[in-house]
Amino acid sequence: MMLGSQTIIGGAIKNIYARAWRIEAERQPAQVLDRTERANDDFPPIQGRLLPGDVLFKFSAAGFLDGEPHPAFRHFIIEGTSSTMVDPVAVRPRDFVVEWLSAPWAESRTRADSSTLESAHAELSRTDGAGDFPGPTLRCSEGAEMWQVTTNLYEKPKRYFRVRWQAPYRFTLVGVSETPYPDCTITDARSEKYSNLIDAGIR
Repeated sequence: MMLGSQTIIGGAIKNIYARAWRIEAERQPAQVLDRTERANDDFPPIQGRLLPGDVLFKFSAAGFLDGEPHPAFRHFIIEGTSSTMVDPVAVRPRDFVVEWLSAPWAESRTRADSSTLESAHAELSRTDGAGDFPGPTLRCSEGAEMWQVTTNLYEKPKRYFRVRWQAPYRFTLVGVSETPYPDCTITDARSEKYSNLIDAGIR
């Protein structure tokens, strides 16, 4: 695996790169991954972990305009000479919502409970970071895995995202509402906890 980043003046958003090769029996390299992401200029700009048939890398992704970038993850299963992106992409519900809104629908669809959420994705999707989180992430009482994330997107009313969080870090967007979900009122410190997946052995 080779990790790298665009060489530019510090304090900017820049490209980071993750590439991986499989060495075939004849000792010939076959490229199985070539991924580019936009990241905050951080140190190190990208970190990764390589296991047999498994690539995981981490970078600092721009969040909404709340002054807090978040750690984003890209995880790939390698089979033969092809790679498939799988979870995790984030470790907190609100970071997941940013990732879900920022990704193209083809990727976000795999993390949506229903294809009916495509219209919400089309309406709310943005890559300009214009928005914030005006309230805390709350756990819901109807379903132990359900959480509510509140957003305030630029020139749009607040939106309330209902997210399913299955251990350890599999997130699914279940619903989007213009009003709070009445069962989502529980403060839970787990929603603010970061984990270093590079050292956690997540597969």
